[in-house]
Amino acid sequence: MIVIRHSFISVKPPKGVRTGAAIKAARSLAIGAAIGHIKYIQHRAGKDKEDKRRDLFTNREDSADPKVLREIVTDYNGRSVVVHKLTLAPEVRPNNPEEFTRAVMSQLGDEKGLNLQWWAVVHRNTEHHHIHVVVLPKDTDGRQVRFDKSDYQLMKEYGDDYLERTQYADCRSAELQREYKRKEQQKQRQKDFEKQRQERIMNGEELPWLHKKIVREQLQPYSNG
Repeated sequence: MIVIRHSFISVKPPKGVRTGAAIKAARSLAIGAAIGHIKYIQHRAGKDKEDKRRDLFTNREDSADPKVLREIVTDYNGRSVVVHKLTLAPEVRPNNPEEFTRAVMSQLGDEKGLNLQWWAVVHRNTEHHHIHVVVLPKDTDGRQVRFDKSDYQLMKEYGDDYLERTQYADCRSAELQREYKRKEQQKQRQKDFEKQRQERIMNGEELPWLHKKIVREQLQPYSNG
């Protein structure tokens, strides 16, 4: 199971105010918030930070230059969404969170018919590891990017499918092996118990079931009513 969180940072001029100055001021605030979010996911305190930034990665790069993303955001000149913020929080920790993210985002882009532009950071500073993904508002071909509930469901399915192929099968295999071992141990305990019981019977230390029944009936005869 994967928890998906989505929000976005957009240009929000004061209600009813559409002057150029108001839009410019709102854009500046939105860009500042987006830059702040990028710095936050890179530099938030935690054991995994270890006095240095966390690496950004993309669909192609394991260690992407954060300046590139910041420059793209700083140069934003629109009136709508500046960046989309996604959080992928799988219940089972992926062995390779970067490849997990690439699989989910690649399949989502294919489904939506978009060449998504995104940067991501893995956070290992909490009990449950998660991935922060920053998605640009337009794909590489200039097409608008939007997310809705159906996309969240798709991301969950893609993430589960990835884990099914890479980890769940191994987990089930290990679980089956543990169950087999448990049953074998149970059988062996039963054999040991039966062997010891037979030895007690041979040594006269215990009566077999039938003899026990006869003795009990002799000591406790049936009542006549």
